[in-house]
Amino acid sequence: MAKKKMLKNKKTHYLNPLANLECKNHWDFRDAVGLICQCPSPMDYAFVSGENDFSKTYGAFKTVWDIIKEALIEKKIQLVSGKLKGLSVNPLIDTPKEALILDRDSFLLWYSQNKDKIKQYLSCGNLSIRYEEFLDRLAKENVQIKSP
Repeated sequence: MAKKKMLKNKKTHYLNPLANLECKNHWDFRDAVGLICQCPSPMDYAFVSGENDFSKTYGAFKTVWDIIKEALIEKKIQLVSGKLKGLSVNPLIDTPKEALILDRDSFLLWYSQNKDKIKQYLSCGNLSIRYEEFLDRLAKENVQIKSP
């Protein structure tokens, strides 16, 4: 029988948002996407200053956003609460905080199975996985916990 790490969804006192996420077994959709993709604000800067081709940057971000949505629809990532209808069509329009709550373990499993694809899509816009080491560590711990 596999041992499961028991986490509590309680308010934590950590000032570091990563430490707070590590202590929870459910994640807000925006937090989960934010761990993978850089926030849109650097993209806005690139658009305004003309330093990058905004369509490439936005396209890479939007593609990752879309594959996460597809994983939710296909139930590869478990939805704990909320409805997909509550998700913004446009990633630059904020989805309300806690509109969708995801199961952390299924998200980490999906991430580990799709990491190479995610990296490739992000690289098209000169982006990278924002918190790759953090996600890799949690995914590795998650796999070890579920192993017999």
